[in-house]
Amino acid sequence: MPEGERIDVDDLRDQRLRESVRRELKASKAGEIWLVQTPLIEAKYPAGTYVVVDTAAMPYERDYVLAEVFSGREKSHIFRMYLPPNLIASVVHAPGVRGVTVDGERVVIRGVIRVGFR
Repeated sequence: MPEGERIDVDDLRDQRLRESVRRELKASKAGEIWLVQTPLIEAKYPAGTYVVVDTAAMPYERDYVLAEVFSGREKSHIFRMYLPPNLIASVVHAPGVRGVTVDGERVVIRGVIRVGFR
């Protein structure tokens, strides 16, 4: 199951949510809207949260990020907390579990989560 899905802002049904997301997308340098579908960052963004990901932002320690993981020709997207040089799960039941290492080739940070909407 994918950890998230990229969403077109016009596909959001709730008008107030759509307007709020549009404002945040304009405030971001290069914003994308994603629907979180994983419990691995539930400590801050539970599954079902819409997040604005700024692909032009540089990540800082403890930022929540969207990363691309390459395995051969396959690419997947994951949401994790950035604890350089690692991306870790941020869950209520097992906080701080080590995850994958950002190496710039196999694991690349795509962007930083700026805000979430429920």
